[in-house]
Amino acid sequence: MLVAHLSLYSLLFDYSNNHRSHRNCYSEMTISSRLAFVRKVWQTFVENEGLEKSILRNMTITDASDGKIICELPNRLGSAHGGFLSTLVDIGGSVVLCTKGMHSTGVSTDLNVTFINPAKEGDIIVMDSECVKVGKTIAYTVVDIRNKKDGKLIAQGRHTKFIAIAHKDPKNVKL
Repeated sequence: MLVAHLSLYSLLFDYSNNHRSHRNCYSEMTISSRLAFVRKVWQTFVENEGLEKSILRNMTITDASDGKIICELPNRLGSAHGGFLSTLVDIGGSVVLCTKGMHSTGVSTDLNVTFINPAKEGDIIVMDSECVKVGKTIAYTVVDIRNKKDGKLIAQGRHTKFIAIAHKDPKNVKL
């Protein structure tokens, strides 16, 4: 735990010592479709080894607007496990930052999930993610996970991200 705190401290310290305007770090390139950019960044997540590739490869980003995304995926795990739903909040709270032109989505500092209703095998899960606030160092997101068939809320989460270094990614774009 101490190592995690020291790592975050060193990131903050490095940022404060090397601060430059985060707006200057975004590529001058513009992308005509926010949805296309978000899908492009999501594809880089899936191409790497890890959870995204193994359990979220069937997730589809169906819509993206400024600060919001909607995704769908089939629940193929029987009753949706809390760890799986927490992963969806983590991913949704990260990928929604791409709607702000961010290619890199920062580091999680807090994740909270409330489990409300079950999802059964074969249900289509709809994940609705929103940026509540994106600042220079911290971003706050909320994620609602619903059953497409009946609209019932399955889980609701909040995800806080440290994004100061992510603002400097040369792959960021102005949308």
